Amino acid sequence: MVRLQKLGLVSKEATQWKLTGNNMSTPRNIPSAKIREGHRQFILRAADALEAHSVDQRDITGITMAINRKKFAEAKGLIEDFRRRLSTFLETGPRDSVYRLNVQLFPLTQENKK
Repeated sequence: MVRLQKLGLVSKEATQWKLTGNNMSTPRNIPSAKIREGHRQFILRAADALEAHSVDQRDITGITMAINRKKFAEAKGLIEDFRRRLSTFLETGPRDSVYRLNVQLFPLTQENKK
């Protein structure tokens, strides 16, 4: 939380966390070692949350599916829309905690390299 405060993204007033309105986003579909490292750090924190937080405080679930890869770009758009709608829903009313949402959609199959 201290880092988010130093970056000017959140502030704490009495017992309530508030967004400052200085939102950050990263470029989409552009390879970046720094962005990958940031994602890696949050994935590791999610793994730690399995032990550190009760199921009442976290939701870590998954699904394995066979997909049509031609729909992948559209799926990314659906995920983006879901993240934004969930953020709007959760940020309504008093805010007393800061949470991170990670969504991973990645292949389990390996491509045949010719």
